[in-house]
Amino acid sequence: MLGNVYDARAVESLVTALKDQDSVVRGEAVEALGKIGAVEPLVAVLEGEDSYLAHTAAEALGKIGDERAVVPLIAVLKGHGYLMARAAAEALGQIGDARAVKPLLALRDEKEILPDESYRGDPYLEDNWWQRDPNEVLREEQADAQQAAATALQMIRSKQVHE
Repeated sequence: MLGNVYDARAVESLVTALKDQDSVVRGEAVEALGKIGAVEPLVAVLEGEDSYLAHTAAEALGKIGDERAVVPLIAVLKGHGYLMARAAAEALGQIGDARAVKPLLALRDEKEILPDESYRGDPYLEDNWWQRDPNEVLREEQADAQQAAATALQMIRSKQVHE
């Protein structure tokens, strides 16, 4: 796959692959962009409609560690669901930029919320997600995101101390 080439010239082909009808091809393109270190296309995926690809893009941005991803990752801490918030928080912790401290504190300290009746969790969470109480699923997702925020804050503090 092109992602193993580690050549920025492959980015154009991978960006084209992001528009493929096959979700597997799109997922592999995101992973390959992460291996190359292509921040801008990954940020575009992060801001897109596909939550699975956005989650994968957040993970890749965290591994890359480029500070250009900080503001877009902060933007998805709110309003994109707790699974996405967890991925963004983990990525922000890996990057270690102090600009993320306030938004991570807000996520960590967020009060419990209750879902509306249509909430049914994330289908990637588990096989029988639709059989569980939606309030329980949301509380678990919120707790996971809050734990990720707390861990990210520790990582940022540790990085600041060692610099």
